[in-house]
Amino acid sequence: MLEAAGALLERDGLPAMTMEAIARRSGVSKATIYRWWSSKEAVTLDALAERLAVRLPVAPGARSLRGELVLRLRSRAAMLRAHPAILQTLAAVQSRMAGDPDLGAAYHAHVSERLHGESRAAFGRARRAGQIRAEADVDVALDLLFGGLYLRLLQGLEPCGDDFAERAVDIVLRGVLISPE
Repeated sequence: MLEAAGALLERDGLPAMTMEAIARRSGVSKATIYRWWSSKEAVTLDALAERLAVRLPVAPGARSLRGELVLRLRSRAAMLRAHPAILQTLAAVQSRMAGDPDLGAAYHAHVSERLHGESRAAFGRARRAGQIRAEADVDVALDLLFGGLYLRLLQGLEPCGDDFAERAVDIVLRGVLISPE
């Protein structure tokens, strides 16, 4: 069901996300979908998180903090460039969150926390290794990295190629590292 919802998001974006379309594509009944998700918004958020998740080819800890963050930023940018309907869905959901605190809380729980979890773990490993200042605000660092990416992609002002990922990570890490990596 989640794969079907994600495929609909990739192909047609938020307008395609109906419980009927998900049921048709997944081959299950609407009642089955409602057993797992209470609403269209709930399944949309889980499908969005699944599509935005970055699966890195090398095990965590086998690369530097900088290398992992660059890979995550590059991967997210490539996925969003390849699937503009996902970017449009992200924009639509975030726009609706401004007037819907419940949607904002659900987005935070289902999307933000899930997507930032692995990056937070990389910062945690670097902190334990004594590479990051104790007072460094990891959440703000992640907001700056991924927020900057979303802003550039949504506004279409600047390209988000590999050089953007490296420059953005380097700028953010200057604010949290004890010494350059």
